[in-house]
Amino acid sequence: GTVDSLAWHLGLLGVAYVITYVWLSAMQPLVAGNQVLSVFFSYNLFFIHGLTVCVLMRMAIERFGWNHKVDDDTLKRITSGSVDFMVVATLMSIQIAVLSALLVPILLIAVAVTLVTFLGAMAIGKLSGQLGPERAVTAFGCCCGSTGTGLLLLRMLDADFSTSVPKELAFFNIAIIVVNIPTLFFVAPIAPSLGAWSYLAIFGGYVILMLFCIPLLLKWQRSRGGQPPSVQEPTPS
Repeated sequence: GTVDSLAWHLGLLGVAYVITYVWLSAMQPLVAGNQVLSVFFSYNLFFIHGLTVCVLMRMAIERFGWNHKVDDDTLKRITSGSVDFMVVATLMSIQIAVLSALLVPILLIAVAVTLVTFLGAMAIGKLSGQLGPERAVTAFGCCCGSTGTGLLLLRMLDADFSTSVPKELAFFNIAIIVVNIPTLFFVAPIAPSLGAWSYLAIFGGYVILMLFCIPLLLKWQRSRGGQPPSVQEPTPS
């Protein structure tokens, strides 16, 4: 056709953006007054809703046999470039005055949390099969920043996003909203009234629950015949 390939793929993303915006704009008046649903349908969770829309759009494209109209390599380049811009924009948004005033406690907390997160991500990576290193660095980046930083670290091991990890990350971001429902909808609204011990009890309980789930997931994985299909590294296109 006469439309440039890059313009076409940016247009697809624009369609997903508009659909997400219209969806949230339509839902917000309907859930007004409900504290839990108002949080879920707020623009703060635009990314989660947008990601869901993109997944549904991709499923529709594959269902109707329009795959030839979408170039995965172009979409990967758009994703990669967007990650760079997002990370730089995030760094530029930091207020140096606020950072310098609280520099010591911020550094202490950052170092401690980063170390614990790194050890946890590496441990989980060793349990997740053939693509363990890729999953480990991606999880570490997501936990210490956002999906963008997770993809940024993944590029060190998977420069052209040829493994299944980027797709897994997309579904992870949809599934994580379910896991975080108690935090977002029940803990967050009452957070200002909670004391330090209440925080420790709530999030300590989360840690214990997650540790308890690891052997259950490993057992479920073995019952399916060893490694899940996504562990097998696909051949780069």
